[in-house]
Amino acid sequence: MGQSAGLNQHRGVTLPSRRVDLTGRIWEKGRLMDSSAPGMKTPMSVADLDRIDAQLAAEERSALWWVALVHELDLLDDALALHRADVEGPGGFHSQVLADAPRVAPAVAHLEIEHDRLSTSIRDTRQRVGEISGDPDSAEEAIALVSALVDRLRGHQGAADEVFHQAYRIDIGGE
Repeated sequence: MGQSAGLNQHRGVTLPSRRVDLTGRIWEKGRLMDSSAPGMKTPMSVADLDRIDAQLAAEERSALWWVALVHELDLLDDALALHRADVEGPGGFHSQVLADAPRVAPAVAHLEIEHDRLSTSIRDTRQRVGEISGDPDSAEEAIALVSALVDRLRGHQGAADEVFHQAYRIDIGGE
């Protein structure tokens, strides 16, 4: 197998040169890149999702807690939009995967449908948290909504990683 445009060899498997997963991890030539390096801005990292979890676990539910939670949801909405543009746009990761492994087309279509659902869910959660912000009796509702959203994002990331695995790690004849 030779290299093709935008692809490279890694351990005998052809991989896309670059992909950005939902949590913002950048994979370059099959290796996870350090997103803190200059020029490596990412939409949403695992650390960002962990930061949201930490925000939810904070004991004090002051006005600043509510503001920070709403801000995190705004950042999450922006991150998903950036991620979608990167993976679904012309020459994006999904195009590369479909060109290299057409057999994963149904899974890629499912990921794109899930992007729509996640986007709606982020906005709905952001709206509801904004409506109830400041009400001490509603903090548990906000925590449940945002926790469920973060869990869905992590689940989506797992599904995207599985598609990547199916497309580039499983050779003819399997592993």
